[in-house]
Amino acid sequence: MFNEFFAQLPTVRDRAIVSTSVSSGARAAEMLSMRPCGVQVDTHTIEVIGKGRREYQPVRTSPDSLMWISLYLGDRPGGFGPADPLWLTLRGQPRPMTYWSLRQVLERANTALGTNITFHDLRHTYAYRLAADPTLLITDVQELMRHASLSTTQVYLRTRMENLVERLLAHYARPPAPPPRPAAGYDPADLAVLFGQDTVTGPDA
Repeated sequence: MFNEFFAQLPTVRDRAIVSTSVSSGARAAEMLSMRPCGVQVDTHTIEVIGKGRREYQPVRTSPDSLMWISLYLGDRPGGFGPADPLWLTLRGQPRPMTYWSLRQVLERANTALGTNITFHDLRHTYAYRLAADPTLLITDVQELMRHASLSTTQVYLRTRMENLVERLLAHYARPPAPPPRPAAGYDPADLAVLFGQDTVTGPDA
């Protein structure tokens, strides 16, 4: 669904916004706080004013999102200073985007697809992608999501039904493990008696 949604975005700016959001987990308000000077290609970070904060903090993002930001800055209307707001409107006189204009970036694609994707959904997608990576610890996900409490991060670790069914089918498809073989020097008959598996019958049993 995300790939279809991304394909509906008509401008480089819109693709830069959505790519950055889904690659960093940045909230809408945090996206609006971005400045050109906070885009650090060498460290794969952007700077945002996080929830409950007053100062800028670095946030990891993907090389793909940085590519879209670079394309956008190369064609950004009106030039810019390093501390200016990063995202500008495209119609009429360029001006800093508001929450409403940022939301319209998603609404155009939502209208085309009949979906209702929000920036919070993009943050959820980012979290689920992190949680699905077997090389990342839950504390890594907490740090990348910038959660103060680990219990908040655990909300994103709940198994989705399609993943549960897929793993269950894979479980049933695997052949059963072969029974263990006794080590050299042990009589299988003696081991059967020892573990209550003796099947010897008759008068001498």
